[in-house]
Amino acid sequence: MYGKSYMGILRGHAIIGPDGTIEDLRVKISPEESVEEAVKFIDAQAA
Repeated sequence: MYGKSYMGILRGHAIIGPDGTIEDLRVKISPEESVEEAVKFIDAQAA
């Protein structure tokens, strides 16, 4: 193809634990799902 190629926007979030390790990493997640998934993960870890 012609022109400049690019990936576009890559959305994601990471939950980092108290010791600095990555506890949960989500990529290609929609903004609407991001908060819900993060809260579910944190609630599951607290239980």
